[in-house]
Amino acid sequence: QALLKDAWPDAPVREGQGPMRRRSQHGLSMEEAFEARREKMAEERRARKGTLYVVATPIGNLEDITFRAVRILKEVKLIAAEDTRQTAKLLNHYQIRTPLTSFFEHNEQLKIEPLLKRLDDGQAIALVSDAGTPGISDPGYSLVKAAIERGANVVAVPGACAAVAALSASGLPTDAWVFVGFLPQKEKKRRELLDSLKLDRRTLIFYEAPGRAYETIQELCDVLGNRDMVMFREMTKAHEEVIRGKFSKVLAEYRGKEIKGEIVLVVAGWQGKVADREGLSILDRLRLYKQESGLPLADVVRLVARETGTPKSEVYRESLKLVGVDPEKIRAAASQARPPRPQEAGRPAAGEPAQAEPAPAEPTPAAPAPEAAREPAPAAAAPEAASEPRAASAPEGADAPPHAGEEEVEANGSNGVGAPVVFADTVAAAEPELVAEPDARHRMSEEAQPDAPDVRGPGAQAEPASGDASTVPGVDIVEGRPGGSPQVPLAPPQE
Repeated sequence: QALLKDAWPDAPVREGQGPMRRRSQHGLSMEEAFEARREKMAEERRARKGTLYVVATPIGNLEDITFRAVRILKEVKLIAAEDTRQTAKLLNHYQIRTPLTSFFEHNEQLKIEPLLKRLDDGQAIALVSDAGTPGISDPGYSLVKAAIERGANVVAVPGACAAVAALSASGLPTDAWVFVGFLPQKEKKRRELLDSLKLDRRTLIFYEAPGRAYETIQELCDVLGNRDMVMFREMTKAHEEVIRGKFSKVLAEYRGKEIKGEIVLVVAGWQGKVADREGLSILDRLRLYKQESGLPLADVVRLVARETGTPKSEVYRESLKLVGVDPEKIRAAASQARPPRPQEAGRPAAGEPAQAEPAPAEPTPAAPAPEAAREPAPAAAAPEAASEPRAASAPEGADAPPHAGEEEVEANGSNGVGAPVVFADTVAAAEPELVAEPDARHRMSEEAQPDAPDVRGPGAQAEPASGDASTVPGVDIVEGRPGGSPQVPLAPPQE
């Protein structure tokens, strides 16, 4: 009721009406009255908060300041300056006695909170830079953002700005322009930024220090081409200088000379036409078509691939550079994430010399055994018969064969089914009865169906009929693998 009375002192309240049914003379309910009161209280809180004034100062000539800026600098409680020594010259010129505090790139994180507390207490603070408008290639953005988030008032006091002043006097198109400011110091980032501006039709504005001005102009000429430009040096000061012409003219003018003073470069945008595509790289075509047509990147990729006859995959890899993705890094990451294939397990890594494998021993040709010799031999003679070929076939001085029962495993550790690869000679030495006495049911099945297909798989070799494994043509008994052919695992025995 008190809130409603405060919002509408003349609201008629009849006897017998509940508070939620009471309405003012404007027909508003109590809920609407609460909302109106909250908005009014928020305005009162903002009025109690301090105000941050962003004041533009002269860029050279001390007379380039507004009357309002001088008044604000006199009325505020504190001035946050980028360089107190430089700002003191301006304050002394206009007899301003307001206290100063430093606020620059290397201490702004330490100074933000004390300044915000002053704003919370209702004080007014002015933010200035050495020259021009704060926040434009100067400190100030972080404080302005923090003040807005804290609920303080932020007011701009406009004035001098080197970029706008140079653009207005350059004679280049002013309908659309890009303020680049200072270029990055690292060469890679600087070149990437200039490449992105190569086909931009808007006027470009750069700031540069005198020590790097000549090198920057040379790099702009190399990347952007020999365009029209205007160089402003020492704007609004006693030694102000303006040079107009191509990049080549400015470079010739200052070749071997020292450039002094702050530099503003205004460069004309790209003046080519979409039809002038000869000599453009695939990346430049993609960038140009994207800017000119406004189509999605996928459509631009198809257009460039069809027009140039370049494979679409190659054009797509180039298009990744437009969004800051390196296709080489993606390819390297994909190759590292892919598990090695079985046939690649034994291959040497990239950059490593291939290791020559020892040549398998040539098998000794044996005369074909008669039909009677192909019958299974007695079990007692199996160990001796299985071991004799290994000793006879091993060359003199060769390494000793593996111990009985050891399993020779491929480089990937399995035969693809989860079981280790076991060779015939190893099994014969470990369990001779498995070789000497085949399964009776398997033998009966072969006798009953001599033409039955081999069910052990297309890659399996036929088991020797006798314990003498050397009778199998093409099998190297010493190495346990067919000569010149992949390793052949033995079929598991049947119980």
